Amino acid sequence: MTNTAEKKQIVQDTQIFMFKWSVSRSTGYNIVRIYLNDKKTKFYASGGNYDMEGTALGEFLQTDFQDRLKELFKDLEVGKHIDARKNKFYGAFKSCDSDSKILLDGATGKSSMIKILEAIDLRLEYVSETKNTTTYLLHNYKPETA
Repeated sequence: MTNTAEKKQIVQDTQIFMFKWSVSRSTGYNIVRIYLNDKKTKFYASGGNYDMEGTALGEFLQTDFQDRLKELFKDLEVGKHIDARKNKFYGAFKSCDSDSKILLDGATGKSSMIKILEAIDLRLEYVSETKNTTTYLLHNYKPETA
């Protein structure tokens, strides 16, 4: 019999995860969009002067992994932001709506979103970079006892 401290992580699935940069033909603003397995997603950020990759990543996490986020932040008070001085998960907020969704402010930084991503059993593994694309493998881990 094993105890919970001896858990192993096994990969449940892996996807190709890309940040692709472009410029809007209509506005001239920069755009970064997330692609999963070479398919365009609805997660993007545009403009500039803030962490656009972090913003797109935060949108992706809060949409596709809400159940995991609710479990991670179950003790967070409704309507409260994470205090960065007291908690490593800066950028999270529990909404005041009826289902108390966890909202992520990715403009606080891609590194903040990666800390949250890792806390909900996901990992980004860097693969390569071109002029307008950064490619990762997104590993979705499932805890399993040894």
